[in-house]
Amino acid sequence: MTDLEFATCDLDRYNEIYAAKPKKFYELKTGDPIYCIKVDVRPELGFVKFHKFQLSLFDMQMVDPRKPKARQVRVYLTSSHGFVADKNVSSFIKYKRQYRGENIAYVYGTSLQECIYKTEKTTGIKQLEDKLVWAEPKF
Repeated sequence: MTDLEFATCDLDRYNEIYAAKPKKFYELKTGDPIYCIKVDVRPELGFVKFHKFQLSLFDMQMVDPRKPKARQVRVYLTSSHGFVADKNVSSFIKYKRQYRGENIAYVYGTSLQECIYKTEKTTGIKQLEDKLVWAEPKF
């Protein structure tokens, strides 16, 4: 935003827009929601499934505690299940190749809108929110 745009904008509206900005992973606290979209691609069957999950942050630890400025953190969803993420992002994609030609991508984010945006940008599918189905996570 340029200085001229800032000087002429409505400050109440400006605060609304930037207050809705998604949190980074390092800003989360225990019990905060983490959202996930699972994209299941099976090319031999010719379909793609989309599931969305709401998870809860259990704990977060630095990958290497001796380096306080390191970017990688280990985010735990339960006492034993979690993932490694860059602490300065609000969403990221984790690819997982299954057997039998199954390809799965997990899009993790601090807000559901951030996950949807990242998934739409990656897959090229528009209006993804209508195709999402709530599911229970399986650990």
